[in-house]
Amino acid sequence: MIALTVRNALADSTIFVHGFATKPAATNDSVAVPPGETRTIHFAAGRPGTYLYYATAGTVNYDLREREQLTGALVVDEVGAGTDDRIFVLNIWGEPKDSVTYPNALAINGKTWPYTERIMATVGDSLHWRVINGTTRNHPMHLHGFYFRVDSHGTFLRDSVYPPGAGPLVVTEDMSVAETMRMAWQPNRPGNWLFHCHITFHVIPDARLVPSAAGAHDGHAVDARRHMAGLVLGISVRPGQAWVEPVRTAPRQMHLFVNEGPRHGRAPRALAFVLQQGGAPPAVDSVEIPSSVLLLTRDEPTDITVVNRLPKRRRFTGTGSSWRAIQTALRDGGGVAARLTLPGRAPSCITPISMTSSSSRPGSTERSWCSSRATRSIRAPITCSWFVGTGRPTRRISS
Repeated sequence: MIALTVRNALADSTIFVHGFATKPAATNDSVAVPPGETRTIHFAAGRPGTYLYYATAGTVNYDLREREQLTGALVVDEVGAGTDDRIFVLNIWGEPKDSVTYPNALAINGKTWPYTERIMATVGDSLHWRVINGTTRNHPMHLHGFYFRVDSHGTFLRDSVYPPGAGPLVVTEDMSVAETMRMAWQPNRPGNWLFHCHITFHVIPDARLVPSAAGAHDGHAVDARRHMAGLVLGISVRPGQAWVEPVRTAPRQMHLFVNEGPRHGRAPRALAFVLQQGGAPPAVDSVEIPSSVLLLTRDEPTDITVVNRLPKRRRFTGTGSSWRAIQTALRDGGGVAARLTLPGRAPSCITPISMTSSSSRPGSTERSWCSSRATRSIRAPITCSWFVGTGRPTRRISS
């Protein structure tokens, strides 16, 4: 039996506490704690699983603002179970400034990128995470470079656990409001990767509370500490003593041209990536709407050379099948090449990345180097981000 004491130190608001009940629970009961008062809640831990608890202070109109800092993880372990997993709680604070401006802070364990914790791992490690969506928004959580296995889905009431090893293997899992997830994954190659929400405006500079300076163009910055914010974790995977870089043999060659064409609809000009077909490059003014589809074959190493035919420098950001970026100097055209490589295996689906290479100069090329297990169409190249670190906050109970 657990005896949990809650003290409300607020002077002006009654708080309503949810989630402290024997699991699984049938109803969302709450305990009211008036200003300056204390309440003690008695309950048995119940069934092992990943849950959450939360409190609201006063009356919150969630159509206008978000107040999700009073949310935490509640983990019930089997007696004697390992505790080497990591716990990540998503929360948001938001307050309208005026009729058109809504400053908000999206955080993981109370911090927004680039201040979120860094995860350090070694090839072959077995990583076990618990992710708690303590917000009133959905979050499709995405892991770069690797599959992860979903072992359970839960809420503050109950947890549904898959049989051992039977959970789905995914690279993105949508988490509903107040949902929990237990996941496991194993990095099979070194590199720098991300785990993040896949809703764009949850990871861009506007996801931080303090706005960028006027004209800073943080969203286009090369520095990953500036062009991302919000629900992002950085992961650094070290090679380990037994790691051997796979040999790339007879890579497939692809050439992708950045072209500008005539007016298209209401747009004064058309811009597109055009894939070379056959021995001759496409015409300078040829475009495909939408851009050419790149069909990659699973486990086939592929080199993609991107040629910028536009009159201005361009930065290319896209999605790929678990690219790994190595920047090298490109001698012709004065640009910078991002050599994107994936030795070994990658998820057999679209795996967006969040890296940014240096801009190509007009007429220059960028060489992308990769191998893929993709079985669906993916769009082309370029991006990069580098990180380190660890840590583990918890609310843990043994049943």
